[in-house]
Amino acid sequence: MPRLLEVELWTVKLRRGALAALPATVEWLRIGDSRLPAKSFVPTEPGPAGQATISRMEEVDLSDSMQLTCTEVHDIATAWPHITTLKMNGCVHTAFVQRNLFLQTVQNLDQLQELEANGVQLSDLDIVDICQNLSGTLRRLSIADCPLTNLGALWIASTLTNLRSLDISGCRPRSPVSFVLFAHLRRRLRYLNLSSTNVYNSTVQLLKLCMPACRVVH
Repeated sequence: MPRLLEVELWTVKLRRGALAALPATVEWLRIGDSRLPAKSFVPTEPGPAGQATISRMEEVDLSDSMQLTCTEVHDIATAWPHITTLKMNGCVHTAFVQRNLFLQTVQNLDQLQELEANGVQLSDLDIVDICQNLSGTLRRLSIADCPLTNLGALWIASTLTNLRSLDISGCRPRSPVSFVLFAHLRRRLRYLNLSSTNVYNSTVQLLKLCMPACRVVH
């Protein structure tokens, strides 16, 4: 029998122990437009003593989960702290208003390499938490159509120096000059998406000149 590697749950009502019952072989989990009650992470039966199950979960995709809450994201990070990819695209109602909870979330994900949060209402404090806690591991960041301020751009450019891919398409900081800051990422950055932003054409040309190894999309 082939191993179960991918699971997709869409608009379902998760019962107690539902997520805890996922086989350890699952590497990719997609949950769309569903609530994630804390009880779904709690095993209905304790496992055999001394036989802890090691999960192989690598990617969790929560895109388009319109009613996603901070607590549910935190529970995901607690259940699978070793995941390398987290996608939250289109979670337009997600608001990390409880900063301490979001801080705990990114602190738990100490192996995260790819984060997609396109369209999520991230605040400056959320950007700071991402930068401070994921600077050592994060290789790809996509925050298209998010509210990006000059301060947020400064934090990303000065802290996430291991980034190889950055998508900030649709972002419009108050000062278009802020985009110049991303030249600081030239040592490793290989892809920079500036589509539908308020960046000056002269800034784009300057970035291309400063980062010849990076594909700048505009």
